[in-house]
Amino acid sequence: LMAFEQVAHSGHEDEYVINPYCVAAMPEPIRKAFVTKVLGIVAFQMLLMVAIICIIKYTGLGQAILEGYTMWSLLTTFIPLIILAVLFGVRKNPPWNLIVFSLFTASWAYSLGVACVWLNNRLFISVMGCTAFNTACIMVFAHCVSYDNFNCCSCSLVITLISIVTMFISYGIYPDEPWGNHIWPAIVCILFGSWICWDIKALQIDLTADEYIIGAVDLYLDILNMFLWLLICCLHCFETVLKG
Repeated sequence: LMAFEQVAHSGHEDEYVINPYCVAAMPEPIRKAFVTKVLGIVAFQMLLMVAIICIIKYTGLGQAILEGYTMWSLLTTFIPLIILAVLFGVRKNPPWNLIVFSLFTASWAYSLGVACVWLNNRLFISVMGCTAFNTACIMVFAHCVSYDNFNCCSCSLVITLISIVTMFISYGIYPDEPWGNHIWPAIVCILFGSWICWDIKALQIDLTADEYIIGAVDLYLDILNMFLWLLICCLHCFETVLKG
């Protein structure tokens, strides 16, 4: 998870040091620029994903896709994997890396948009809103604090506050549901919020300054997993809403 290089010139084979070329070892302006670039790319890709999902869900395009859906259409689920392989090949070649990353995002958004056609509006908006709220708070926090202050204690405090707010948002959307049901979305936010914070810290140790696309892909997939698990959690906790 974290790239440490073994000290070859020392007499201790078990001695390890941080990679001197990683982002964490760079001066603060370079490190800050890397974090800003990664978070900016992720924010743009998330906006692109939300826009595509909403177009498919609310314009009738999703219904048209489902009506013409065949077994051959399942092959579209493999397109993101193919594009991801291409992305790693051009990850250091702008602007192709950004173009391929956008295609990767669009292909994922297509699959999610078709799946979200089945969801009622309240469930869709609640899951999308909680994911956006959690992501925005963590990204702002990661951008504003220094590398040394981005530690376990500060991240735990922020994630706890975010999860509490998420629980109240869930209660505001589903006031008729038992309080116990609103705890589970908060737990999902704690788990994936912690993982995203860990990744933001680890990427700066693992990557060099020109590997920002890999960092953006990593965080994007973390956020995508948060969205999917929040959806699963809400489907389980608020399934009576679907029946209505």
